[in-house]
Amino acid sequence: MMLSSRCPGPRASWTGFWAPYVAAMTQPPDDNLDHRALGYYAPGKGLRRQDCPYAEGMEAHAQWIAGYDEAVNEREGGQGEAE
Repeated sequence: MMLSSRCPGPRASWTGFWAPYVAAMTQPPDDNLDHRALGYYAPGKGLRRQDCPYAEGMEAHAQWIAGYDEAVNEREGGQGEAE
């Protein structure tokens, strides 16, 4: 199977791959990604809310943050909002 040039590969660290690009990412991410799901599973991977890999103001950023906040809220038993 051939991976695209944008894919870090099966053994790559998600945070390690995105880390150099987080501050510089100004183009919208791939529309085929489920940004909300990526955000939802981020706390379980040890990512912080501020680690969102998408530039603020993009729809994908808002979806990622919404997914992250939903996951944190569920973990806290529905008590308050995520920081």
